[in-house]
Amino acid sequence: MDEADFGAFKGGYELSNGQVLVLKRVGTRMYAEVGEMGLHQIVAVSPNTFVALDQKLKVRIDIDRRGDVGGELLMVVPGSSVAGGAPEQLLRVAFR
Repeated sequence: MDEADFGAFKGGYELSNGQVLVLKRVGTRMYAEVGEMGLHQIVAVSPNTFVALDQKLKVRIDIDRRGDVGGELLMVVPGSSVAGGAPEQLLRVAFR
């Protein structure tokens, strides 16, 4: 995805769990970060869907004609972040 196309998606998105998803570009690479969980290098797999190269997250961003944003984030959450010290879990979070 070129810089102009990615420009429509760069920035911060408030998630339904209170965290913020940030998409940014550093040089020619695209990154996603949720809260303080660290950067994940991402690639576009469709015009509005990105996946992390480390396979820890997938994000779909829907922007309608009025500029309203929706979407979904799927992310692997480390066991230490999950109540009870459970192993890694897949977390699905909607955009606000």
